Amino acid sequence: GDELSPATPDACTYTSVISAAASTKKTKLKTQSFKIALWTFEQLSKSKYTRPTDVTYGVMLKACARLIPNESKREKDMIEIFRQCKDNGLVSKLVVTWLQKGVSAGVFQELMEKNSKNRIPKEWSKRIGRVNRTMGRYI
Repeated sequence: GDELSPATPDACTYTSVISAAASTKKTKLKTQSFKIALWTFEQLSKSKYTRPTDVTYGVMLKACARLIPNESKREKDMIEIFRQCKDNGLVSKLVVTWLQKGVSAGVFQELMEKNSKNRIPKEWSKRIGRVNRTMGRYI
């Protein structure tokens, strides 16, 4: 009866990998680091066991802002990630901070719909802290 069950990574594990990739300083490693961050984010998004948290989304936006030099690609990716975050009710100050750092002022204002970092609609953040870690579903 003391058999070990297979270990499965949780959102914190995935987020830590994305964060490490986002911290890459060497220009020549940024493309590869972004690929690692994106792959990790996609694996987490598809996981049967856990889901991204507001911190995951914030750190993924940080990776985009720091690692994608091409402005149009960076904005396209960040818009998609922000919309997914918003749809999942996980927009936090961290998310908004990195969104603002990575997109143009016009794109930021359009995405925020006249809201600010200090005034995030409840609907956008309704699931923060409400991820069921064992089932990987939002509650």
